[in-house]
Amino acid sequence: MKKWIIALSLLVLMAPLVSQAAAPGFLKKRMGTLSGQIFLEENKPLPGGIVSFFNEKSGPLPLMPGGTRVPSAISRVDKDGRFNAKLVPGTFYIGALAVTDPERGPGPPRPGEKIYFAVDSKNTPRTFTLKIRETIDVGQINILPPDKIADT
Repeated sequence: MKKWIIALSLLVLMAPLVSQAAAPGFLKKRMGTLSGQIFLEENKPLPGGIVSFFNEKSGPLPLMPGGTRVPSAISRVDKDGRFNAKLVPGTFYIGALAVTDPERGPGPPRPGEKIYFAVDSKNTPRTFTLKIRETIDVGQINILPPDKIADT
């Protein structure tokens, strides 16, 4: 029984990754590509990690302590802070996770890992819109930890 609970938990944590990778054909034809480079508040690129995409239609960002929300999709961030993600069309918030183990899979932050969210010039949550079959590079994306984001 314990093995089933662990397996089910892993499946739930990996659902965003699996759902994008195994999207039905009609959705794959609509997917676009969003890319950019994640920068920490010290104006340095995030050196690897995981970037998460939260569809705006599904609700607000989990900015409050203890707040959780499963992302719509995830992607890897390289050593220079760059990512390249295939997404269904929509408007997304972006979250980034600075990971302690570069080989780890998706899931909530582990002890010692920090989570951040994309912000605009006023330090409020920033959204990114991707249209059908659109490919866009949004350039530099500044991120902050939840406690430094305005209007939380």
